[in-house]
Amino acid sequence: MPIRRSPFSVGLALCTLIALHAPSPLAAGDPFPAVTRDTPHCLAAIPFEMVGNLVFFQVRVNGSRPLSFLLDSGANACVIDVGRARELHIPFGKKVQGKGAGLGTYDVWLIDKDKARFELPRLNLFADLVATFDLSSNLPVLGHAVDGIIGYDLMHQYVTEVDYDAQVVRLFDPRSYVHTGAGDSLHLTFENRVPHVVGHIEVPGQPAADRTLLVDTGSQDAVDDSLIARSAEVRQVLSGVGNGKEFHGVDGRVAHFKIGGFALNDFVGGGSGVPLIGGEIWRRFTIVFDYPHERMFIDPNRHLREPVSEDRSGLVLRWNAEKGVFVVHDLSPGSPAAEAGLEREDTVTAIDGCPAREYRLDRVERLLNEDGKSLTLTVRRHGRDADVKLTMRRLY
Repeated sequence: MPIRRSPFSVGLALCTLIALHAPSPLAAGDPFPAVTRDTPHCLAAIPFEMVGNLVFFQVRVNGSRPLSFLLDSGANACVIDVGRARELHIPFGKKVQGKGAGLGTYDVWLIDKDKARFELPRLNLFADLVATFDLSSNLPVLGHAVDGIIGYDLMHQYVTEVDYDAQVVRLFDPRSYVHTGAGDSLHLTFENRVPHVVGHIEVPGQPAADRTLLVDTGSQDAVDDSLIARSAEVRQVLSGVGNGKEFHGVDGRVAHFKIGGFALNDFVGGGSGVPLIGGEIWRRFTIVFDYPHERMFIDPNRHLREPVSEDRSGLVLRWNAEKGVFVVHDLSPGSPAAEAGLEREDTVTAIDGCPAREYRLDRVERLLNEDGKSLTLTVRRHGRDADVKLTMRRLY
């Protein structure tokens, strides 16, 4: 199931949704991976790891070992996980209430920007707004170590190019940057230090409309907007995944979506939460954020015409890192998962005979999105094991 999230915004008491695996121990002095200047005028070309549609690269904080940070254009602050901040002995400042993708609020501490020094390969990052909060409630959602989040402060200081195909982030001096790609230029508007663009959405049964949408590399979704909730084809899904209390919202079918000169047709989007364009769309491009000039560029890559990924199982899994198993967290009525007899709290110990611990959660989710794909899940319920065959199909 896609990660649904809200932007991190201290000023508006809205905080990032992010998934977290168990943090690795700090060890100062470990080297960064090899970093190059691989194009003219490039200050640094930083390799990144993709988890689902999310971008992770390495950052040092106060001389620590390289830590795993999410590149999140929907975050208006630099965020350090509260456990990491304590390990690094970073003093906490004022406490405010954060509100994430779910219901309710939770504690967020502001950090004096002079008390947290961020170092990227070849470059230093000067953050104006730094905060910390507890990300551990998101441990099962993604299954990857996340030590922090970087967004506005990086993209405001450097023209930031995210090459999803090559899995490289390139940084440029905004005073001399010249775009040479063949794609489109989009005008950015900013609200509370996060960028928005206009996209064109058409859903079954409703007039097409231009919508202002958050540019959100920290979301795995395709497109989310309240217009999608009014589609003629909707279904109930689990929403509010991340910080705060989860709730049931709706997904809906999108007939046509256009951003710049590029269009995608017939896919599922989110009808609940913050209006946004997420990583399932952006991974089809090399995107360039030029915040000082209020613009971004999108150059299509070889993935542009791939079908937009959508769940075809009705199954929501969570990763239990301690036991190395997946747990059935939720399932949609009438879905293949429900028809196969799966129940909430079932434990998946193996997939097609391979132990669950050998799968990464994003890999399993890709399998659950393959139309016609059949999997045999070894399921433990009340201490007894049974094999369940699950065959994926379009849900609506």
